[in-house]
Amino acid sequence: MKPKFIKSITIILQLVESKFNVQLRRKARQHHYVVSRFIFYKLCRDFTFCSLSQIGEAVNRNHATVLHGLRQFDNFVFSNDKKYLDPYNELKEILMKKLNVPIGKDTYFTIDELIEQNEILSNRCKILKSFIEDGLLKEYDSFFALAKKHYGYEPHHAKEKYKQLNQKLEKIL
Repeated sequence: MKPKFIKSITIILQLVESKFNVQLRRKARQHHYVVSRFIFYKLCRDFTFCSLSQIGEAVNRNHATVLHGLRQFDNFVFSNDKKYLDPYNELKEILMKKLNVPIGKDTYFTIDELIEQNEILSNRCKILKSFIEDGLLKEYDSFFALAKKHYGYEPHHAKEKYKQLNQKLEKIL
């Protein structure tokens, strides 16, 4: 299973590896490697929507190892261990600037959220274009003719709105 938001995980992984001068995918148990992974796990939880399994897969670990690492990191927070919290906070500040896009006062979108929204909007645009190209909106002309035949008049307000909508949608093409 590949992480859904691989871009953010990759950025976090590179940042942590460069900060601590380690390779997190390596099977090393030295203290500085282990602590670096704990910080990586916490940053991934803070800045991505990835599951524990997806985070672990990025560094060749399983979900239980990630969960253990997150609990150990919580111990650092509880004991207010500056040796580990200072590098974490420093990396967190860098990532806030790198992975988040401000949209208002104290409101942010992550890059992953923007990528997902872009995919959704692209799909909607494709559907709308096919809707227009297939001429489904043009079929409403026959609807207005049918309304005139049955009721003796065309709904002018609706027809005007329809024309405006049709003109705007044809500009998309």
